[in-house]
Amino acid sequence: SGMQHTRCIPRSSARRSAGKTETNPFPKSLMRHPGGKSSLRRRFIGTILQEYDDGVDREFREPFVGGASVAFSALSDARIKKAWLNDYDPSITALWTAVQSRPDDLCEAIRSCQPSAEEFYRLKDFFLTTSVAELRSIDPVELGANKLFIHRISHNGNGPKSGGPQGGRNGGNKIFDRW
Repeated sequence: SGMQHTRCIPRSSARRSAGKTETNPFPKSLMRHPGGKSSLRRRFIGTILQEYDDGVDREFREPFVGGASVAFSALSDARIKKAWLNDYDPSITALWTAVQSRPDDLCEAIRSCQPSAEEFYRLKDFFLTTSVAELRSIDPVELGANKLFIHRISHNGNGPKSGGPQGGRNGGNKIFDRW
């Protein structure tokens, strides 16, 4: 619908983008994920869109959406009229489902998150011990907000697979650096 929900972007992202006047043809993902496709998105999109120069409206299919950096880049091109975004991880799917269908609820859930080392370890345990079937039964807003939250406060951006929170076991103020 074109509605922007910038009020719920984690503070660190809002600070970095404040005052910029140029437009980025490749929007940033909400997620920070080492090994993600964002560093390759220009090459991927250039190759994909080169095949679309025949005047036909196209759809984009992303089998492993993750942080969606490639999908966002594809969707910024007017030739892409429809997108199919998939991921094996139900919490990734939940995040993007909530972004699309319940953005205001997601923003409220994100605003209620309080970064702490204790919350990191609670979520880490939850994500590592909850089955895929159980994850699929959780409300997408709750699951998606928690997935975004743990990725943003984890030391290396790997969320539950990270060794610990930003700033170490004691957290300190560093835990807020990407939140």
